[in-house]
Amino acid sequence: MYDFKDFVSNVKEGMEKIYPELDISIKDIIKNNDTIYKALVISSQQNNASPTIYLDGSYARYQAGDNMDTIIASVSEQYQEALHNSDFDESRIKDLSKYFIKVVNRESNKMYLADTPYFEYEDFALTLRCLIFKDKNNIASAKVTNSILDSIGLSKDEVFRIAKENTIRFFPPTAEKISDIINNSFSGEYMVPDSDMYVLTNDCGVNGATVMIYDDFISEFIKQHGECYMIPASIHEVIMLPRQYFEGDEDLLRKYVKEVNKTAVSKTDYLSDNIYLANENGISLIEGMEKEDYMDM
Repeated sequence: MYDFKDFVSNVKEGMEKIYPELDISIKDIIKNNDTIYKALVISSQQNNASPTIYLDGSYARYQAGDNMDTIIASVSEQYQEALHNSDFDESRIKDLSKYFIKVVNRESNKMYLADTPYFEYEDFALTLRCLIFKDKNNIASAKVTNSILDSIGLSKDEVFRIAKENTIRFFPPTAEKISDIINNSFSGEYMVPDSDMYVLTNDCGVNGATVMIYDDFISEFIKQHGECYMIPASIHEVIMLPRQYFEGDEDLLRKYVKEVNKTAVSKTDYLSDNIYLANENGISLIEGMEKEDYMDM
């Protein structure tokens, strides 16, 4: 059985035999929280799109028993599907009307943030993405780098202001009680008691933690429920716990959040071990870090 390095090389060679006219390279792709994935990047002079085929999942199938011919055939199918579904011209990455903001953990993304513009917000980083497509349950997007931003000719503040407006329009926010989510997911006779904890996300549930910067939405939520603890469950959602209903210890709450992140949240979805207060003055880190002035948007 091949180790991962030899597996990747063999997949590349297999794809080159099928597509001798294409330029196929192996690259390390840095994703959220500096998670590195091996991928084939496949480009052609006849097509502006360069599909990226990640190989970690294929290697897992190989380890589970799939042979190399099956794996290479699957990678080829992924390439054809990506090529068929993608009308993304790389020049579109300069289209500001497609820009949106994604919230990530600042400390865990040092490599990822090295070549991308961002603003500091508590212990988070507000980063730029370019939307390629969105459906009910998923999105595809491209990273906006410093060099791309420099080529646009607008200030970082202005680009982020536009991106924030786009984000709210592209991804409308939602708020739902955790008890309602659980009860709607199961049809059994037993129903979870009503809860005062809410899940805040967006309409497709992807990168939904960004709703924390939706000023009007958060302000209206606070008006209805009072000061809240904000718990970043993952990059996809945050949990709001009205402070008036919480009688526990903040340190224990933080330890609980850290343990859940360690055992139930994937590395790529992790957002923060900290807890925050959300009130009429905005969102602030409870541990005492001063809030960074990130921009007036």
